[in-house]
Amino acid sequence: MNIFLLTLALCVNHIISTLTIDVYYESLCPGCSKFISQNFKNYLDKNKLNTTIINFIPAGFSNETYNSSSKRYEFKCHHGPNECYGNIVSACFIDILGRVNSYKYLVCLETIASRLQGNFTKAIDMCTRDSPQLKELVNECANGEQGNKLIHFNIQRTKTDKMEYVPYITVDGVFSEKVGDSILKNLYEYLCSKDKNVC
Repeated sequence: MNIFLLTLALCVNHIISTLTIDVYYESLCPGCSKFISQNFKNYLDKNKLNTTIINFIPAGFSNETYNSSSKRYEFKCHHGPNECYGNIVSACFIDILGRVNSYKYLVCLETIASRLQGNFTKAIDMCTRDSPQLKELVNECANGEQGNKLIHFNIQRTKTDKMEYVPYITVDGVFSEKVGDSILKNLYEYLCSKDKNVC
């Protein structure tokens, strides 16, 4: 019985220490690209994914209208059509691979697309060079109904009167400019300050 209670206490402690970080971003926002391709990559390289859930939500300040003829949503994005497509591509990687398995591809997309003036078609090619099947799945999603629906869903999730800039970051559903700034400055150090198991 004592062993059971100890195990239960350890499990509860693990649940309490787990943070959920939501990152609302735009695929061609310079600050977003820098955060993902440098700061987040630094954290990812340390392979410490056990105590934190990090969700990336590509959409940002996108606007949408529904076209009743095509039965699809049409998007307008802060940094133009390439960003709209980049948001869709990113959402497709997340949808196809899941949260954790998509991380390295999101880093790759943001690293390459910024060098290629937002050419996400070429970024897909380069990021999936070793996986032709994944490339096919992503292209099918990004150019089809599924990608359209994913961004519509992300736009609905992103709607908030508080969001004045991206990346917009919440921790356990709560926005704090101070906390967001700490995460943007150094995600790894912020998480270390919350849970030494990350370090």
